[in-house]
This record gives sequence, C-alpha cells and structure tokens, in this order.
Amino acid sequence: MTVALTPSIHIASDPFESPGRETVRFAMHRRLSCVFPEPPLPEGYTVVPFTPSLIPAFSAVTRMSFMKSPDRDLYPELRSRKGCNYLIRELTEMQGFLPEVSFLVRWHNEPVAVLMTRRMPGCVFGEIQLAAVSPRHRRKGIASYLATRAMWAFRDLQIPHASLHVNSINRAGIRFFRHLGFIVNASGLYG
Repeated sequence: MTVALTPSIHIASDPFESPGRETVRFAMHRRLSCVFPEPPLPEGYTVVPFTPSLIPAFSAVTRMSFMKSPDRDLYPELRSRKGCNYLIRELTEMQGFLPEVSFLVRWHNEPVAVLMTRRMPGCVFGEIQLAAVSPRHRRKGIASYLATRAMWAFRDLQIPHASLHVNSINRAGIRFFRHLGFIVNASGLYG
C-alpha cells in the first residue's frame, strides 16, 4: 500500500536529512528478488492510496505515531500538526515520490497508519520514506502489511531493491525492518 501531484517549482529536499541535533542514521536495504506474501489486514481496516486531499490525515497519523518517540527530539516538525503537515508536503514534493505506492490505513474511518515511498534517482531503489502506525494499532500486522505491499509494488515497477533510513535510537524500527529482510549497509552522522 491515485492521482498524481501537480508538479511544483519547489524541489523539496529530504526533511529527515536535517535533524535538530546530531544523530546516527542507518541506511537499510534488501533485494526484492524474493518477497514474502502480502499478509492480510485485520478485519475493520481498509487501505486508501495517497491523494493530495489526504495530506491532513497523513499528518494526523504521523503526529500521533511519533507522540512518544525519541525521533520527536531529532525532528521538531513531528511535535505539531503544522510541522507534520509541512513534513508530509515536503515528502510529496521530493523527486520520485510514488503516490501509487503511498498508503493510508483506516480503522472504521479513523486514520491509523501511513506509508510513503519514492523511486530513488537511477530507478534501482524504491525508498520507504515514512512508516507510521498509531500506538493503539501497533502489533496487529499493519506495518508488515504496508511494507510488504510497498515491496510488491516496487517489484511491479521493475525496481529491484528497497531501501530506507532509520535513526540508531529507533531500536524497534531497526528490529522490525530486519525481520522483513532488510540489512544495515551504511551509517552516517547527521545534524
């Protein structure tokens, strides 16, 4: 887990490349020659592909998901609805943004999870830019569903690798993506 965005004169840079303080970020990747079957979503959950009208819902989920995360200390945008709205807009304006491989999950109409992706320059990597699940809806397979759905979509687009960046302080994120077959292939100090 569409309507294409209208091109903008402003070319956004990755907002996660400028944390509020120094931090180590890991680059993780995996080959997509073999991808797990897409797990089902639990009953009551539905998936909606990205459209610009959903930016407020993407922002609300992002804010709720990072409410108690140490990432809030690194990225002040995550602390407010306005900041999250800015962050989501910046991600959608990045070169290669894939609205058809960016999703919102709802639980009985309540937005509860998001995943945003882009095609990296050179078309060799599909990047998971943002994955967020509201705390009340974690450990139900939603993140696994979204990440697996994105990997299948990358394959359909002839993209042979998936990649992402995760902060070293996000141990749960690192464990989660390792469980999905991602490996750490680089690290860097940002800030």
